Amino acid sequence: MDIYQIFENTLASLISCWTNESDSYMTKDLCLSQKGILTYGNSEDIRCQKIDDIATSNNPSIFQNDKKFNQGKLIKSTKTIKNQIQTIALNLFLKNPFQFMYRYLNLWLNESNTYISNDKQYKLSMIELLVSINIPTEVILNSIYKNIDIDSLKITKKSKMKYKDVYPFILNKDICDYESKICQFLYSYIIYNMNVKTNINIVEIWREIINLLNIFTESKSPNTLFYVYEIINICLVKLHLKETNTDKSIKTKLITIIINLFNKNMDMFICNKTDVIFEGQNQLTLPLPPSIYEKVAKEIVDKKIGDVKTSYEKLGINNTNTIVKKSANNEDIYNFSKGDYLDSFMYSSKDEKDQNIIGFYQSIYDYVSSGTLLKNDELLSIYRMIGFITLKSLFYSTMRYIFATEKNDKITPHVFFIKFYQLIIKIFLVIIFFKK
Repeated sequence: MDIYQIFENTLASLISCWTNESDSYMTKDLCLSQKGILTYGNSEDIRCQKIDDIATSNNPSIFQNDKKFNQGKLIKSTKTIKNQIQTIALNLFLKNPFQFMYRYLNLWLNESNTYISNDKQYKLSMIELLVSINIPTEVILNSIYKNIDIDSLKITKKSKMKYKDVYPFILNKDICDYESKICQFLYSYIIYNMNVKTNINIVEIWREIINLLNIFTESKSPNTLFYVYEIINICLVKLHLKETNTDKSIKTKLITIIINLFNKNMDMFICNKTDVIFEGQNQLTLPLPPSIYEKVAKEIVDKKIGDVKTSYEKLGINNTNTIVKKSANNEDIYNFSKGDYLDSFMYSSKDEKDQNIIGFYQSIYDYVSSGTLLKNDELLSIYRMIGFITLKSLFYSTMRYIFATEKNDKITPHVFFIKFYQLIIKIFLVIIFFKK
């Protein structure tokens, strides 16, 4: 226990010595940071590289601009340091998995730790280290589950004043941030874990994932719910449900979670129903969900943001009664009431939608980089748009993998599937409406 008392700082100092692989396969400082993580994909340069190609720590090609002598020397030195760090981490985990993960998560959450406060890629290094010690996936997930502060997450307080004819729950900023950071940790571990798709204990892995999803699906924070959907999607991509046939309850439980999640998201960003408010003015909850962070990162990579003027005037946030878009000759093109991003997006032409969405990504970057404080209506309006973008980005992939069955399998008529198909029809109608 004396060792674990100093483990957080010791781990931070080791992480600062860890040479991660970001420079060899993705955009520097954007892949995984305090602000978000890029999505998994293989079509765009700024996305996370395909999982099979990430283990390049001993690949001489990443040092191809150096001289041959220095290549070998640097590779050998890097490999030696990493092996020593891996040995220390592995032995401490085996000795006490609970304490190891408790301190590990504390460091993940403690972004002001002296040893890593200036390291923009320390989170990537932490995930690479955790993956590299080759602990079974279900064991890591279980140790994370046991270290989540469930009691704190269950603390909810209702407002004494009505908002939209209901007494809403008051969102605590610290709890919202905590949930999002733990969800980012889960997403990051799954996306970088090369062994997860070939792990023979896929049923056990799914059971642990379901346990974790059940915790966060009950959250009142919009950002957490978006992250849960992202986690479900990446798990479906990497852990095929058809391999869980020995436990039929896994698919049933997962479908129940997805239906619940879809209904919550639909109520919020389509029906504009909400039972939550933010107390006072708050910043956007960080880290951002992968689907929206990817769009914001693309703006950064394409150098379209740079010195962006705050988008308050551009999107009408300062004036909650009017959104005004100016044409080239400075004439009003349209006016919308209530200052809602999604409403302005729905009722604009295709060119206007493209401009609006780019402006939205720029505004998100602007708010995050400057730590802008936003009012409750402004935050809920932003989360409505983020919810739509998240669902639009992942809906097809989720449906594809949730119903990917073996040949000759028949879908058993069941109340879950009936409700699911009804929900699918509703969402398709909404997407078609948006396209028009």
